Amino acid sequence: MQARVQTYKNTEGKQAFKVVAPYMEGHVLKSKIKKFNPSTDYAAHQKPRQAAQEAANAYCAKINETGHNQFFTEYTIKDGIDPYISSKQHDYDNGDLSKKELDNYTFQCNELIAKTDFAKKPMKDLVADDLKSLISDLRDLDCSNDKIRRCLFNAKGIVDVCMSKNIVNNNKLRTFKWKQRKRNVKQVELVEIPSNKDLESLDKNSTGVYNAIVNTVPWMGCRWQDWAALRWSDIGWNSNRITISKFIKNVDGQFILADYGKTDAANREIPLFAKISQKLRKWQMDPESCDEYVFGKNGSWIVYETFRRHFIKLKEKSNCKYHGGVHSFRHYYASFLIDAKVHSNLEIASFIGHEDPGFTMKRYAKCFKDHDKWVKNIDKVDKLIA
Repeated sequence: MQARVQTYKNTEGKQAFKVVAPYMEGHVLKSKIKKFNPSTDYAAHQKPRQAAQEAANAYCAKINETGHNQFFTEYTIKDGIDPYISSKQHDYDNGDLSKKELDNYTFQCNELIAKTDFAKKPMKDLVADDLKSLISDLRDLDCSNDKIRRCLFNAKGIVDVCMSKNIVNNNKLRTFKWKQRKRNVKQVELVEIPSNKDLESLDKNSTGVYNAIVNTVPWMGCRWQDWAALRWSDIGWNSNRITISKFIKNVDGQFILADYGKTDAANREIPLFAKISQKLRKWQMDPESCDEYVFGKNGSWIVYETFRRHFIKLKEKSNCKYHGGVHSFRHYYASFLIDAKVHSNLEIASFIGHEDPGFTMKRYAKCFKDHDKWVKNIDKVDKLIA
């Protein structure tokens, strides 16, 4: 059933226009009518009759394109979530989004925006000030400022998608600008890293795969998800590089092998230092080593909880002074390279798997406590000043 434009005589006896949109309510045929009267609604136009007719035709075409039920329903943000996520799925299929970004959109829409009263209000009645109530509702849900900002972006995106589908006329939410509240800047805590003596002690007191790990992982800068999935085929013996392309992911409580890591920069290549190459070659010849995974067993990667328990005992046996876990090896790697001043900050960030070098410098850089070294550097600076 299509909506149609019909003519009628207004109170002045002049020709006017009306749009009749038929629909079924049960087994009864009904219709909704909207009038476009040149004498009243369009009297200010130079050609009132022509303006009224054009407006009626445009209104009729929109009803037929959108569909009667959808056009006249009180369409809400909650109703627009599924079309929005579908549009983002299209971006994901084209490679514009990572899986993490898609999951982020899905979570924020379904779990956060949909919980608020804002999501239940008719979309055609929304104005920019309504986003203030959304901010208030999200704060009640203990959302951070960063998450609130993303939810506001998603709310505007939902209306944009509904505009493209002719569900609403415009996006009044676009005029809204949120000013973030001032808050105290949290100081970044530096993570404790093992000393060279700790690494030497771990080497002396470990055997098998654990000895291979403590002798190589500190100079790889990998997360557990990265080095646990490392295969012998990823080691470039001749090119002196290691390719990080597979990752261990926890999906619904099950660990699987995935092609994507924690960030888009997780897929990367890192340098294979001579010392690490020699240790890996020696470990590969060991009867206990796995044929597929570098740090695996019987064709499977090492289980994190099993490794963690053994590593805690190994630290106690080695009388290590630092209190961090195996992830501290990653911090050690970043600090070692920064202190060596061989690679640029951008290169170090790429080795670590970070997109932002500034974050690497702020979070992962921890200078070694070598008092004699920086005292000598004071002498160098004094000479330059003089």
